[in-house]
Amino acid sequence: MNKLSVFMLIVVLASALFVVTVRHENRLSFIDLQEMEKQRNHLQYEWGRLMLEKATWAMENNIADDAGTRLGMSPPPPEQIITVRIAGKQLDNMFNKGMFNKGMFNKVTRSIKTMEEKGG
Repeated sequence: MNKLSVFMLIVVLASALFVVTVRHENRLSFIDLQEMEKQRNHLQYEWGRLMLEKATWAMENNIADDAGTRLGMSPPPPEQIITVRIAGKQLDNMFNKGMFNKGMFNKVTRSIKTMEEKGG
């Protein structure tokens, strides 16, 4: 073999190795792209769910405002408020029987925890 043939063989092998390396990097990049798209879709779903939750909370505030303005309702004075304690299992049973939804259940649970922290 002459020197030109050896040089051409080395160039062909180097370019083949380069092609293999680039294809491997492209595959890894594509896998990263798919994972990021999956994460983006999950975050978009979560964002939509949070916007819906935000709208729900705003609706509850609007109901309270409408009750005060249109119906002339107001919260009772503190001396007329009666606190009823419900044990945890009773609260679970009420939830399981469908007496109120999960949002109400969470609010009641938070209220009970707050009352217990205040020593009430």
